[in-house]
Amino acid sequence: MPARCRSRPGLASVEWGKTKLNLLDTPGFNMFVHEAKMVLPVCDAALVVVDGVAGVEVVTERVWGYCEEIAMPRMIVVSRMDRERSDANRVLESLTNAFGRAVTPLQLPIGKREEPFRHCGPGPHEGLHYEMGGSGKGKEGPIPANMADVAKEAHEKLVELVAEGKDELMEEYFEKGTIPEEDLVPALHEAIREDKLFPVLFTSGLGNIGVDELMDFIVDYTPAANEHHAVAGQPGPNGEPPVRKGV
Repeated sequence: MPARCRSRPGLASVEWGKTKLNLLDTPGFNMFVHEAKMVLPVCDAALVVVDGVAGVEVVTERVWGYCEEIAMPRMIVVSRMDRERSDANRVLESLTNAFGRAVTPLQLPIGKREEPFRHCGPGPHEGLHYEMGGSGKGKEGPIPANMADVAKEAHEKLVELVAEGKDELMEEYFEKGTIPEEDLVPALHEAIREDKLFPVLFTSGLGNIGVDELMDFIVDYTPAANEHHAVAGQPGPNGEPPVRKGV
């Protein structure tokens, strides 16, 4: 049943590499958005799904507010990028206007629909090429010349946000003009865990595009259970709220 119609969260367990992931899919229809709030305290991170055509909607802002209440680490997944009226720039503008400068794209779609290519920010400046309805595995290739400046600007923004508040990283950034990948990767993980950065990734479920990078990112960058701070639930019959502590 489509998420917008279903009134209860769905549960799925998947294995990606050597990691087992438990996914809770909550309803997207505004009448049932409270179901998302109910399950958040038992989660380690939230994937906020945004329509590639519509951008930020009222229900998106409500779910975001629920996450803020318990300082839940978030990443944003822009879906339906295969649709005719999908627009990455418009969606990113919508996200930044709603949630601030900490919203940072880690992928930049190159072209539209017929050319659903990707550029991933934290690694080397290479593109990922996908085929609509293909195997779902991106193939590395060069970034088109007309996207080089945009990709560089996005990477610099990512580096600046990750380095903020970290004296050693700021010194390295000012000295070298960038941060090496071996230092950037753990710093990015920490920034996401501490809600200093909200990464954006782009996908197409119908086209089987971008899911491999999304799964890799969940495994590598979202916080594990033992990194999560304590979260208090609603007070019980005895007046004391249950507390979910980090493992």
